This record gives sequence, C-alpha cells and structure tokens, in this order.
Amino acid sequence: MKKILHRVIGSSSSSSDDIDCGFQDIPPVDFTTPTTQETVDFKNSVAKYKIIIVGDSGVGKTSLIESFKNKNFQLHTSPTMGVDFSVRDLKLDNGDTVNLRIFDSAGQSIFREILKPDVQGVVVVYDITDSSSFDSCAKWIETAREHSPENVKISLTGNKSDLDSSREVTYYQGRDFAEQRDVNFTEVSAKTIANVDKLFVELVKRIHIK
Repeated sequence: MKKILHRVIGSSSSSSDDIDCGFQDIPPVDFTTPTTQETVDFKNSVAKYKIIIVGDSGVGKTSLIESFKNKNFQLHTSPTMGVDFSVRDLKLDNGDTVNLRIFDSAGQSIFREILKPDVQGVVVVYDITDSSSFDSCAKWIETAREHSPENVKISLTGNKSDLDSSREVTYYQGRDFAEQRDVNFTEVSAKTIANVDKLFVELVKRIHIK
C-alpha cells in the first residue's frame, strides 16, 4: 500500500505546489468524507464531484485553488506534502448547485492513488512562463486517462496569464495541444483571479450536463 499524507484546507489555510516524496507502506487515506474545519452545507447540492489538480511543482496549483475557493491570492505558500483537500459549492447557469471536492496532489505516485474509482474531473496546470511545465502536460494527461474512469473530464490550464510579457507558451500552443487531446483549455491568473471561475464552471458543465 502507498503512503499518502492528507492535510485539509480550511477557510484560512494555504499551501503550495506539490513535490513527490516517495511515500510508501502505510494504509491509504479515505478521501470519501470531508474533514474540513469549515461547515459545508450539502443540502442544496444536486451532485458531488471529485476534481484533482495536477501539474509540475511551481505552476501555481494551490494558489489556483485558493483563488477559486476564497477569492484570495497567496504569494508565499509552503510545499504540498501528499494531498490537500478543499470544498466549494458551485452554482451553474441552469440553477443546479454542485459540490466540488478539490484535491491538490503531490507527485505522480500520489496522483495515481487518488484517481480511482470516483474522480470525475482533472485539471492539468502549467505555467505559461515555463515551457518545461507545458512539456510535462502530455505525461499528466496520459496518467489521468490511464488511471481514472473512462468518462473522466480533463481541462488543460495555463496559469499566470498576468505575466504575459514573460510568456514562453503562446495561447495558441495551449489551445491546439488541448484540441488534439480532446480536453478543455483555459488560460487563467490565480493572482488576478481572471478566468478562474470559468475554468471550473466549464469543466463541471462537461461532467454534470449529459
């Protein structure tokens, strides 16, 4: 069995991007029940979906989650050790409210552990100012499809769009890469919160509206 360290994100906590620590030999954590410190009202949610955020270290995954959850950008955060878990309700255009359980994972081995059997969405994040993080996206998408249910929905996300003058990956490179692999594509800024809600709304629509 693999070892997974689990730290829940409360309303005021934060952490940074992932590192693979090679953990092993303790029972896996049960991720089916939230243990967040805040109170979450599930009564009005018509569905609950598990979303996993992945990508190379330093691309801004945890900042992206913080921006989506609390509309707050954290510049200085500490590395994610294992898995961080956050919860937010999201209201769709059709009036439905869905509950999102959002996981920030550290490394490929832990990512594979939490994919099955109940993940519905995966957000693959790269940094538009770091072409090497974009090059890794093929690996992340391949892993997501190999280890998750057949109907999993995937979104490719270019973060740090506020740093356009330093970009190494063009918008069209990201868009074309996503189209070739039949996944959603969005450029966002966790810092300014630009397109952050749009990212999750479009992904959840593909999951929820069949």
